[in-house]
Amino acid sequence: MITDTIKVKYSLAFISSPGQYYNLLEYVCQSKIDLSTINLYYFGYNHELSIVDKYFSWNNFRKRHFIKYSKNSLISKIIWLIKLNFIFLRILFSKNSTFISGQIWSNYHLIFSFLFKNKEIISLDEGNANILAFRQSKYLRYFSKKIHHFTALNLNFPKLINNNYVLLNSFNENKTSEQIIYIFGSPYVYDNMMDIKTYKMYLDLLSDYYKDHKICYLPHRREVGGDYFSILPENFQIIEIIGCFELWFLNQKVIPELTVNFGSGITSSLKNIFKHKSKINILDLYKNDFYRLNNFYEYLEIINEYKTYVNILKLR
Repeated sequence: MITDTIKVKYSLAFISSPGQYYNLLEYVCQSKIDLSTINLYYFGYNHELSIVDKYFSWNNFRKRHFIKYSKNSLISKIIWLIKLNFIFLRILFSKNSTFISGQIWSNYHLIFSFLFKNKEIISLDEGNANILAFRQSKYLRYFSKKIHHFTALNLNFPKLINNNYVLLNSFNENKTSEQIIYIFGSPYVYDNMMDIKTYKMYLDLLSDYYKDHKICYLPHRREVGGDYFSILPENFQIIEIIGCFELWFLNQKVIPELTVNFGSGITSSLKNIFKHKSKINILDLYKNDFYRLNNFYEYLEIINEYKTYVNILKLR
C-alpha cells in the first residue's frame, strides 16, 4: 500500500484496459491517494486480469469488480446490460466523492461523469484517443472544463495534472540500451483506414531501410489472424504481446535504442518512460495512403502533438 497518503473520501474508478490500469496507479502514486479508498470497476476480458497481475497487485483496493464484456450473442448483451444497470443503481446511491475514468468519452463513463458533475472528476491518459475525442466533440470540449485531466500530453484544457510517470520510471533502474529496432504494428488495415497493400509497402520499406539491424515487429492487438502476418518481411521477428506495449517493455531488462510506429499513442508513453535513452521515429504518411480524407487529418493531428520530440521518418 502506498504510504504517506492524504485523507480522502471514497473514489470510484472505471477502467477498461491494462494501459488504463497502470495510468490509474500512476495517478494514485503521484496524488498520494490511499488505494484502500478506491472502488475499482474493470470492464474487460478474462485474460487481461492475468496480464495486470503480472506487474501490479490488485489486493489493496477497497473493492474491485471485474465486469466481463458480453459475447456477440443478443442474449449475452442483454444480460450484460442488465448487470450494468444494477451497477449504475448501486453506485448512484454510494458515497463516492471522486470519479476516475479511463476513457471518459465512452458511453457508460460519460453517463457517470454526468452523475458526478458536481463532484471531482479525473480523466486518465488514453493516448491518441484523448487527442481526437476531446477536440472533435463539442460536448466533451465543454465538459472538459469540469474535468481534471491526468495526462502527459499538452492538451489545451484548464485543469491539467501532469503525468510524470513516477511509478513506471522506477522500473528502469540499472537497464542498458539494446541495439534492436522495434516496429509497432498499426490497426489501420483492420479499422478500414488503409489498404493492406499500402501497409505492406511501408513494412517492406522499413525492412530495407533497417536491413543492417535486427528488427522486431510488435503487432497491434487487432492484428490477429487473416493476412496480417503473411505480409511481414522475412527479416521481421514477430513478438506477440498480450496486453499493452508499455508493460511489456517494463518487464524487459533492456531499454530499446529505437522504436518506429505509424502514429501510435505509445509515442507519448515511451518518451516519458525512457526519456532521452530511447529514440522514436514516426512514419511520414501521405493523404493518398488513407481511404478517407478525415483519417489523414486525424493522423496529422496526432503527429502534430508528437513532432517536437520525435523524428518523422520519410521513406518515399
